[in-house]
Amino acid sequence: MRGLILKDFLNLKKYGKQIVMILTIFLLFGIMMKSPLYICFMMMLYGTMTILTVMSYDERAGFDKYALSMPIHKKDLVTSKYIVWFIVMAGALIISMITGVIMNTFFGGNILEAVVSVLAVEGVYVILFSIVIPIMFKLGVEKGRMVMMVVLIVPSVLAV
Repeated sequence: MRGLILKDFLNLKKYGKQIVMILTIFLLFGIMMKSPLYICFMMMLYGTMTILTVMSYDERAGFDKYALSMPIHKKDLVTSKYIVWFIVMAGALIISMITGVIMNTFFGGNILEAVVSVLAVEGVYVILFSIVIPIMFKLGVEKGRMVMMVVLIVPSVLAV
């Protein structure tokens, strides 16, 4: 199990420079718009989306088929993805909270409102990706991305 989790984080390490660059761009946009919540929401969204990257790397490399030829159970593969997702989400949540508090202090916003908003959005992401991740295991990453778009767009359309 630890080996699978380490493998996923080593894959993300290759992706690390891009993550830092994109999060820096989000930070600059948030500062220009004077919107700490924008920064927080985008950091959390990007953090939750990294699991898709990990699964995509595995699918492209054919690791799932290779792993099943080893003494690894499917349950361990799935559990390791959820653990990686949870760790990345927790990191994104912590960074979002710290950034939100600093930005709200700097721009004079309501810190309690920012914290509650960040937690609410994290809850929504957990619910949405709890639907999407099993579908990605079943259908594959590319078809799962289409389902993810539907899962993300339908509630938005219904809310309007």
